[in-house]
Amino acid sequence: CNMCTEKGEHNPHMFHRLKDHLDIRHGIKETNNKIIRAYFTEIPTVRPFPYYLPYIKPIAETWLNEQIVLIPKSRDMVATWQVIAYYTWDTYFHRSRQNFFQSEKSGKAKALVRRAEFILKQMPRFLQLHKFTYGVGEANSGQLMIHGIESEIIGLPQGPDQIRMYHPSGIFSDESAFQAQAGETFAAIKP
Repeated sequence: CNMCTEKGEHNPHMFHRLKDHLDIRHGIKETNNKIIRAYFTEIPTVRPFPYYLPYIKPIAETWLNEQIVLIPKSRDMVATWQVIAYYTWDTYFHRSRQNFFQSEKSGKAKALVRRAEFILKQMPRFLQLHKFTYGVGEANSGQLMIHGIESEIIGLPQGPDQIRMYHPSGIFSDESAFQAQAGETFAAIKP
């Protein structure tokens, strides 16, 4: 909100109901959508990672030092982006890595792999060491291949049978609390 910013407030909130915000916060009762949108500045889609958040560093340190990491999270914490960034780094800068992104459905797993591709596409030129390609992968769940170093990120839908035949370098199970067979999957991947 441009009005909040003008008052010196640093308002980190995302406004999905712009009209309600203007009415409640500023007493402006406007109905014209074009005028309403003029009060707000859209946040750029591509922007720096919010390293200043207090939980980012502890998650990073834990991810680097522990074999199993569980992160209780809620929306808008950027925790999913954070973990995807770590696995993307691991896959892109280390030879012969096979990391998996598992989610409730194949479409969600595919979206996670797409985020990894997005991160690689945004890297500065001096870090672009390897060519990579994205494909839909098995079960239409996404696959990101890093050429020249034989590393990959593979998306998988939920379930222990999806992952049991592999010996991955790492596994990111997103929103495992919503996966019907999360316990069985964990038992299958733990060895």
